[in-house]
Amino acid sequence: AAGAGQRPQAQPGLLSRSEQALLSIDRAREDAVQAAIRDERFRAELITNVSHDLRTPLTSVLGYAELLKNETLSPQGAAALNNLCVKAGYLRDMIEDLFSLTKVSTGQIQQKREPLDLVKLAEQTLGLLDDEISKKALQPRRHYDTDSVIVVSDGAMLHRVLDNLIGNAVKYTPAGARFHIYVSAAAGAAELRVVNTANYEMDFDVSEITGRFVRGDKARATRGSGLGLAIAKTYTEAVGGSFRVAVDGDQFTAALSIPTEN
Repeated sequence: AAGAGQRPQAQPGLLSRSEQALLSIDRAREDAVQAAIRDERFRAELITNVSHDLRTPLTSVLGYAELLKNETLSPQGAAALNNLCVKAGYLRDMIEDLFSLTKVSTGQIQQKREPLDLVKLAEQTLGLLDDEISKKALQPRRHYDTDSVIVVSDGAMLHRVLDNLIGNAVKYTPAGARFHIYVSAAAGAAELRVVNTANYEMDFDVSEITGRFVRGDKARATRGSGLGLAIAKTYTEAVGGSFRVAVDGDQFTAALSIPTEN
């Protein structure tokens, strides 16, 4: 041991061994990063290729189904054909969602940056969902700080986000009940929140619900692919915004924040 007041002396080879250990750790980290990138690329390419390969036969199925609608069928046959068209259309929509989600998450789609009115976009989305809202006798409640909130985003992507969020509220809110849309603006960003009471028990993990194919309705009593919130989160982040969800008892909140300037 070193005496009082003496500095410890480095042992021969000590620094060299430490340097080698650090280099080894760095190489292992870099290998892990590259492996993760390769895995992500492989998954993205696999999803893209499978989605593309499924499109052709599915398009044929839908085409033949449309031709059969012109034929004389028994009531049972007509009902079965209608069910086939509904299921095939649902599968087509899910494939398109997965294909688009993968392209956006891997940066294959170039995002636009243009001024958009978030309040107007919310109203347009409500208008498109008016039939479903009327069928369930739902009562949308608007809470807009101002008549117009301008954000800078990609119009098509932002519309898809709002369609998913407001569409979820329409789908999962009990008939005759209210759901709420809040739009507010602060320095540099605007926030839109959709709040509704769910018609099922929400026993999911909030940190996982925005993942692909994760559904809050675990009983799958309602139609859904589990891609809606994943698309909303991915699209929002792709245009420079942030996305979050929260659960308070039976109340579900989905919120996005979008920049108001470049």
